[in-house]
Amino acid sequence: METILSTTCWMSWILRGSRRERLLSKFVENECEKIDRLMELYVRYSDRVRAETERWDQLELDDFEMSEEERSGAA
Repeated sequence: METILSTTCWMSWILRGSRRERLLSKFVENECEKIDRLMELYVRYSDRVRAETERWDQLELDDFEMSEEERSGAA
């Protein structure tokens, strides 16, 4: 998602004249459907990131520590 946005921003900055107008017009054609789709993707992926962040925040630090047996190499 970030790559798409970065590329689009870069292209809108670098392109000039009719090429830039053509790129920008793609985002307003068909009642701005491409902008709507980008927003759908943003919401979906930001929800996933938020859920994963919350999951990580709830993990106990003890879950990441090695037991005495693991430290000594015994299984």
